[in-house]
Amino acid sequence: MSGHTGGVQAKLKEIHPKAIYVHCMAHKLNLVVIDMCKHLKDARNLFNGLEALYVHFSQPTKNKKMTDIQKNLGVKKTKIPQLSDTRWVCLYKSCNSVIENFKPILYIPDEEIELQKDKDVAQAIGLLSTIKNGKFVVYLFVLNDVLKIINILSTQLQSKSTTLGKSSSLVCGVIDTLKNNRSDVYFDNLWNCITIFCEEHDVSLDIPSQGGSKRRRREPTYLQQYTVLSNTSAEEDHVNDVLMGTSIIKNYWKMHCFYPILDTIIVNMEKRFSPESMEIAQSVDNFLKLNFNESLQFINHYKDLFGVSKDSLRSEMMVIKNVLKVNVDLEVLQNHLNSLNSKQIFPNYYKLFNVAITLPINSATCERSFSAMRRLKTWMRSTMLQERFSSLGIINIEKDINIDSVSVLNDFAKSNRKINLIL
Repeated sequence: MSGHTGGVQAKLKEIHPKAIYVHCMAHKLNLVVIDMCKHLKDARNLFNGLEALYVHFSQPTKNKKMTDIQKNLGVKKTKIPQLSDTRWVCLYKSCNSVIENFKPILYIPDEEIELQKDKDVAQAIGLLSTIKNGKFVVYLFVLNDVLKIINILSTQLQSKSTTLGKSSSLVCGVIDTLKNNRSDVYFDNLWNCITIFCEEHDVSLDIPSQGGSKRRRREPTYLQQYTVLSNTSAEEDHVNDVLMGTSIIKNYWKMHCFYPILDTIIVNMEKRFSPESMEIAQSVDNFLKLNFNESLQFINHYKDLFGVSKDSLRSEMMVIKNVLKVNVDLEVLQNHLNSLNSKQIFPNYYKLFNVAITLPINSATCERSFSAMRRLKTWMRSTMLQERFSSLGIINIEKDINIDSVSVLNDFAKSNRKINLIL
């Protein structure tokens, strides 16, 4: 699609040289998490653990047990969602669901191991050892905090009413937020939440073994009755255990978990949403804010195609800005242009304004129609004809349009529904 030499982009530009190629921003955002999983093995292991939780609790009997435990504990009834490679919101919901339901999740595998009746006892043992690991909990909290921020951008990019300019501003805002969060103060607050959570659920926050001998060195028994004048290995290990306090553990996870996740996401977001790729978006945003000088890239790109005069356009933008006399908002601007005979009064701005608000930023809206097909034509409706399938698809895709059902029923009732039988 994006190949500038032989891809669809190049073939369309051969027909329409002025066409602007905009890579779907929602897909670009999804590639950020894919790149993070490629570079961070432990983050990938976390998502594998979340997927294993979903598979384990998707069984009806275990799902019912979890619902009953949630009811007894007074916890909000929620399910662990299935992970999806193409949706940020599933990753965020899965992390958030595990944090909120950690106690019920621990109770069910414990019960299965104790009863020894279920054939999946081995799976329950492995699941319990995975989620009661300090590394799992730390990565769970850090990724939940990061995904919570990026989920705001993901929701905006998939909205039907979003524009290129709005999305550009929000991308910059999310990147700046992640950079500001990369600090010792922010991690201290997050670490306090992690330690409280681990103490409540009896999870040990230790530094993972870095290899080498796992046997603890002990002082020889024949030296216990003597005064030792030189240091022994046992004494050195004891000193190391004392030094291995909370601050060292916290610094370890800050350097090996918190910073790598934030750095990887920030670098990939700056790479995929680079200033060069966002230039046209920022130019469109400035055009909608009636800033002539900062929107020259967008104006110069289309002025010859639509026969726009730059001098006349500058005057029109100054007049519109003075008429509004408030902070320029897209909805206010659009309502104002609709209320006036803008096509004759502001012909130059009217042409470019229609182009600016119709530049696509994602393909999520059209992809929803493909998702609707599987829900409409199920295995029970396999004999559905194309005409009915098409009509149901239009009703589902355009469900935001308000239709007066009473008038439709009245028109249907008035119509002649008799079938002429030919003998």
